Amino acid sequence: MAGSFESAKRALVISLRLHRNPPDRARLLRLRGEIAERSGDVRQAAMCFRQARAIWKRTEFGSDIVEQARLKVAEAALAYRQGRYLDAWDLASAALTQGNAIDEPSVAARAGLLINNLVFHIRMRGHQIDTLELGDLYRRAGDRVGEAVYLNNRAVDLYYGGEWVRAAALYREAAAISVTAGDPVSEAMALNNIAEILSDQGRYADAESMLRHAARTWRSVGFVTGTALVEANLGRLATRTGAHEQALELLSSSLERFERIGAQSFVHEVRLRIIEDDVRASRSDERGRLDEYVNLAGTTDVDANLVAYAERLRACAESQGGHHEAARDAIDRSVDAARRAGLEFDLALALVERGDREDVAEAGAIFDRLGVDHASVTPLWQAIENVRSLSGS
Repeated sequence: MAGSFESAKRALVISLRLHRNPPDRARLLRLRGEIAERSGDVRQAAMCFRQARAIWKRTEFGSDIVEQARLKVAEAALAYRQGRYLDAWDLASAALTQGNAIDEPSVAARAGLLINNLVFHIRMRGHQIDTLELGDLYRRAGDRVGEAVYLNNRAVDLYYGGEWVRAAALYREAAAISVTAGDPVSEAMALNNIAEILSDQGRYADAESMLRHAARTWRSVGFVTGTALVEANLGRLATRTGAHEQALELLSSSLERFERIGAQSFVHEVRLRIIEDDVRASRSDERGRLDEYVNLAGTTDVDANLVAYAERLRACAESQGGHHEAARDAIDRSVDAARRAGLEFDLALALVERGDREDVAEAGAIFDRLGVDHASVTPLWQAIENVRSLSGS
């Protein structure tokens, strides 16, 4: 996976033409589907997995349990990418059971990684559930690339919980393993995630340097999901620095890529980032779109970080419309959602928007603990007042 996805795709197409043995074809179809999934071609991925599954359903070819379990993991990864979390859970759980039963640590580790990813979303919806410890499985499998991905995902949990020093240390460890393993794609993911912390802290130049490095790497290999992710982060950084036209261009490109992939949770977050940029740039009245997202935030299909974000934006829109009671209700809901989920940074942002004396003091303490430059945090209401002042309105 360290080279170009296009090159890998071409090699697999040639191999499929040459191999007529059905089990060999099933394995190659699974590999081609994995490459297609990472390249953002979800339709091709689904078709390859479907064809591979059809081969294994034939009784005479059904004895390769390891390869069938690998196919389940691949299908689970596609379902997860598309936000089909129940399907992903069922497939990954079945693969984990098979991997443990046949003592195949590489299968069990990859299935466990997907389950941990799903646990993150379950926690974001108010349920307490433990993640799986997978370090020994990856070491037994000798899968250094997988171990780096596992460390990276553990760091994501720490990031959302406000343990940014520990998160950054794990991201750096993951990056170092990826370099040793010759996997620039995973190294770029760790750098992208470190840059998110730097951006949140207000260290914009350092963040931009890392994000652009990740962008170059992912574009060079055709990793569409990574490209969409880094565009979303560069877009948010541009919003924070006041470069609103650049922000809109980057966020719109990211949204288009995520919509094409079908990565629904990312689609929701990038749309909210576009709304925030519109609000901060005073482009238009975003009340209609905010209503849509606040309604969405009230369902069980959205993680707590998006609920907190949508309600924070809604509070600003209500306040600008003179609906101060509704604005207070919205910002209270944002604070509650962030506090319940243990989202330290989101909580601090919501507290700053609410603006009570105790809220500002609590937010300041959180920012100090996270290493955030207080001057880099501009409340939405203040950003709007700044734009109005500059325009003379």
